This record gives sequence, C-alpha cells and structure tokens, in this order.
Amino acid sequence: MTVEQAKTLEPARYRPPPRRIVWFERFFYASAFLSVIGITLEWSSGIHPAGLAVLYLTLCLQIFLIWQAARRRKNWARWLLVTFFLIWVISNIIDAGLGSQSPDWEPPEIPQQAVKLAKILLEDIGLILAFTGSSRRWFHPRPNPDL
Repeated sequence: MTVEQAKTLEPARYRPPPRRIVWFERFFYASAFLSVIGITLEWSSGIHPAGLAVLYLTLCLQIFLIWQAARRRKNWARWLLVTFFLIWVISNIIDAGLGSQSPDWEPPEIPQQAVKLAKILLEDIGLILAFTGSSRRWFHPRPNPDL
C-alpha cells in the first residue's frame, strides 16, 4: 500500500463547527424548548390528545433536523428547517386572520402569543446565522487537495 492510498483511508479530521453554526444550534434548541412550553400551554387550554402527539412528533423531527444540520453538516436538513419555519409562520398568520372572522373566536392568551413570538425570533436569527458567513463553508466544504 502506498502512502497516498493510506492517506485516503485515514478518517477525516474533526473540525469544530464555526461559531455561527454553534449559535444556530443554540437558538434552535432554545426554540425547541419554547415549543415544549407552548405545547404545555396549548394542552392546558384543551388540545386533543392526538393533536398533542402530532406536536411532540414534530418537535422530535425538529430536534433531529437541528442535529443533522449542526453536527452532521447536512444541507438538506437546513433547508427542511427553513421549509418548516415558513409553513409554521404562514399557518399562524392564516390562523390569526381566519380565526378572527369566526363569531366564537377568542384571541389567544398572552403567554401563548409571547411564546410564539419568541420562537419566531429565535428561529429567524438561527436561520440567518445558518445561511451567512462561515456557515456556507460548513455546509459546502472544499475538497482537501492533500488527498
């Protein structure tokens, strides 16, 4: 076996993620924690158990995607997080707009609204960090010319 062949068999060196990715991960995990608080608030207001199960499964998927993007450098996970974020924001806008036209509509309680707003801000900042600066190189590394 030649030296060149031995170099290709060595495992890739671990490179710590850039600071932007670390902060992206922190913001998104904080958002996931707020999701747990939001689910608890919704549950206390009388959500159906099946709906609660769907919310928790969605939360598990979000945590998996955060891990894939931040630790495994998976670009598809980053784009799925963007997609889910946009769907969530649009559904909240539609819910607020259409719900207010219903005769028996009551505005959501202030703690629920505060949790939703904080979640939007955390995820928005996290996504900005995931798509700017050194984050681009994290998701699209250059090939190593030494190999």
